Amino acid sequence: MRELGILLLAGVLVGFVFGGCEGERRIEGRGEESEREMAVRMGRAAMVEEGYRLAEYRLVGVSNEYWKGPEHWTVTFKPDRLLPERPSNTPVGTGGEVFVHVNVESEEWYLTLGE
Repeated sequence: MRELGILLLAGVLVGFVFGGCEGERRIEGRGEESEREMAVRMGRAAMVEEGYRLAEYRLVGVSNEYWKGPEHWTVTFKPDRLLPERPSNTPVGTGGEVFVHVNVESEEWYLTLGE
């Protein structure tokens, strides 16, 4: 019985973590663009507007800040020079991140920097 409970809990957690891919909210009036896609697009545009060269950065994360509201996202970029060419056990350079905080409903954004 305990094993069944653990399996059920694991299934719920996997569904919670990976379930966003199937049930993403679409933005009304934006066709098939999901909120995550819009957040990434806005993040890239913000980087360019602030003078960053996208060719020198890699998108390393997109997260929904649901506790602030479902429309809040953080898009994270890291300088290519701090990342290994191929994923491996090679340490990743610390710091240098650019966090673009976007609101996909109001289309407002602001940047913060990693250490």
